Amino acid sequence: MNTDHAGKPAGGRVERKTRLHWVPIPLMRVSPLAQRDLSQARVDELAACFDVEQLGTPVVSHRDGYFYVIDGQHRIEALKALGYGGRQVQCWTYQNLTEADEAAMFLTLNNTLTVGAYPSSRSRSGQATPKNATSTGSSAPRD
Repeated sequence: MNTDHAGKPAGGRVERKTRLHWVPIPLMRVSPLAQRDLSQARVDELAACFDVEQLGTPVVSHRDGYFYVIDGQHRIEALKALGYGGRQVQCWTYQNLTEADEAAMFLTLNNTLTVGAYPSSRSRSGQATPKNATSTGSSAPRD
């Protein structure tokens, strides 16, 4: 078998665990343990300058018959505010992640220190950190 310099199989594709799917907005849900609180001001700001080409691709987890938003909560709410609530939107879709997996992915995608009540929400000292704490010098939230 041919391998590259890192010992990985040569050629082929770099595959992700997620796939693009058209997701019905009415089937989307938000887990409060795996998301920050909704900011209506952010929703209003996005809706006021909405451009479908700038929407990006929300990230969701399909479990229990619903699509739980991991990244894109404010964009989805802006779509609803603009009257698109009954439509479908293309999302990166994971299958059957746990709520803890969703929270961890949210933190990674948003470069955030903590969210919810999961063990990863503990600071180095072992103390719980505030739900909406963000790292200093981090990039602005994606959502």
